[in-house]
Amino acid sequence: MSAEGFLLAPGQLVAGTYRIERPLGKGGMGEVYEASHARLAGRYAVKLLLREIGQNEDVLRRFKQEAEVTSRLRHPNIVQVIDFAQLPDGAPFMVMELLEGRDLANELRAVGRLPLARVVDLVDQIASGLAAAHAEGIVHRDLKPANVFLTPLRGRDRVLAKVVDFGISKVRALTAGL
Repeated sequence: MSAEGFLLAPGQLVAGTYRIERPLGKGGMGEVYEASHARLAGRYAVKLLLREIGQNEDVLRRFKQEAEVTSRLRHPNIVQVIDFAQLPDGAPFMVMELLEGRDLANELRAVGRLPLARVVDLVDQIASGLAAAHAEGIVHRDLKPANVFLTPLRGRDRVLAKVVDFGISKVRALTAGL
């Protein structure tokens, strides 16, 4: 994907730590980039909320909530958020683990109907991630194939399902008996 039309350019250093490598995608609310760490060998995804969108207090609150909620879950079936900050112009961003593979929606378009054993495995993984979120009082509220990412497990004939995009999740107070 060309970097033309994106806010951040390859080589640009964000927050003194994340070097932008290339754009990964663009939507109505923001942009996602692949980034490397300036001092370590890690690769990450930087999700940037467009500044004009981030000026809406409700949108900014939900974006920050997504970063906070996802970073504290620390479950193998939920995308890990590593950092949250703002660019000098005020545009908020979060840094997540970089996932390789494709989302379940694209997988279904590419291969069609999945074998039952694979469906059971994926549903088990997704349910495990959601159970961890629910145990913390978090309801995803937008679970769909596009929000489940399938990443190959090296050395195994299997994928790891990761629930992504907790952007409209609802954090509810846990009460006794729930």
